[in-house]
Amino acid sequence: NFLLEANFEELNGVSFTKGCYVGQELTARTKHRAKIKKRFKWAASAAAANPFRKGFRKSKRE
Repeated sequence: NFLLEANFEELNGVSFTKGCYVGQELTARTKHRAKIKKRFKWAASAAAANPFRKGFRKSKRE
């Protein structure tokens, strides 16, 4: 469920006590019955990551 994966609950971006919105039933059911398996995380770096530079990806095909 996108709202819970994107941490909207922690940011007070979704309310479970007022109003109705598209996907309310699914979001409430996921919150109360299921475990959130993935969440978005922010990361910051002083240097920009370049996925095309040599050694960035570690795979057998390189």
